[in-house]
Amino acid sequence: MKLARDQRGGVMLEALIAFVPVLLLFVALCQTCDAYAHRLIVQRAAAAAVRAAVVILPDDGARYGDPRQREVNQLTGERKRAVEAAAQHMLGASSQFSTHSSQIDVSGSFQPGTQTAVQLEVDYHCIMPGLPMICGRDGTLRLRAAAQLTYQGARYRYPERG
Repeated sequence: MKLARDQRGGVMLEALIAFVPVLLLFVALCQTCDAYAHRLIVQRAAAAAVRAAVVILPDDGARYGDPRQREVNQLTGERKRAVEAAAQHMLGASSQFSTHSSQIDVSGSFQPGTQTAVQLEVDYHCIMPGLPMICGRDGTLRLRAAAQLTYQGARYRYPERG
């Protein structure tokens, strides 16, 4: 009976019970902030890709393996790879992105005065994968971003090298 009336350790047990939810809340807040910061990186990557598209597509084809200018204003070959590389370069800012599962869609008529748009999707690996309410059961979030710019279709002229 003496053990049942013993109150030593009660405060420690109450502190432990209160500590667990506070710790869980702190970890969830950290994960949410990290996911938001990575969402900003994805938005920046989409903006970089659309900016690359409006510059690269009308550019001189000699720089993209098309010296006869057959693919000007077309998202093909080296031009497409250069636009995708612009987005991948920005996504390289964090190792928590699964770049092999990223998807970049560039759309528009690629004619002067029209809108060029980029849709970017990439998997983000959470820092605390044990939080299914934030990151899902597999510990990843699919982050999406879109950006658009007016396609100017500038004619680039480079000096002849001799």
